[in-house]
Order: sequence, then C-alpha cells, then structure tokens
Amino acid sequence: MAKINVQNAEKKANEELQQKYMYFQMLQQQISKLSQQMEAFYQQMAELQDSQQSVKAMETPSEAETYVPLSGGIFVKAALKNDGNLLVNVGSSVVVEKSCQEVWDLLQDKLLQVEANLTEANRVMEALNSQAMAVLQDLQAHQAVQ
Repeated sequence: MAKINVQNAEKKANEELQQKYMYFQMLQQQISKLSQQMEAFYQQMAELQDSQQSVKAMETPSEAETYVPLSGGIFVKAALKNDGNLLVNVGSSVVVEKSCQEVWDLLQDKLLQVEANLTEANRVMEALNSQAMAVLQDLQAHQAVQ
C-alpha cells in the first residue's frame, strides 16, 4: 500500500512538473508575440515622427521639384506646389483638406496613443517575464532535487 502511495505521489509530481513546463512554454510564446507587437509599435512611432517632420517642412507655402513614384523603382520628376494645406483620408475614400498644424496635431494624437500602447505592453511584458522567471526557478529547483 505504501509503495502505491509513493508511486501515486511521484506520478502526481511528474504531472505537476509537466504542467509547469507547459505553462512556461506558453509564457515564452506570449513574451515572443508581445515582443513582436512592441517592435511594431516602435516602427509605427518612427513613421509617425517622420511624418510630423515632413508636415512641418510643408507649413511654408512654396514650389519645388520632387520625384514621384509611378511604380516599383520608377519615378517621374514633378513640380510640387504647396499652399500650406494637406489632404487627409478620413475613410471610405473621403479626403478633407486640413492645415499643416491640424495634420501635425492629428499625428501627435496618434503618436501619443501608440506610446500609451507601448507603455501598457511594457507593463505586461514585465509581468510575463516575472511569471516566467518564477516558473523557471521552480522548475530548476525541482530538477536539482532529482
């Protein structure tokens, strides 16, 4: 009877160890996905900041020459007539004219939203890393006992 209890205890311990290992793997997958999302947030922030710089450069009405892409690797020289306003797509193929400052403010709002998303992602990442470390230490401690 005692031998059966020992075997049952060992079996239960092995099952718990397997569950902890699967939980650790799940945490690693979540950390990996979140890391990819955070990288996308950083890229989006860089694009928004570049757009803001471009909008600031467009504030002063002017005329200039530029190259406009026609298709992959093909460009045409064009005259750019800037009156200080930009067209913004508001959805459903509808565009509205806005001042450079209005567009810059719109980009700033988007940038703040992405920064908030990144802050939340960092908070979640810290929590996941903390959980993963605790599970890993538990697994290592169990392995050291055996």
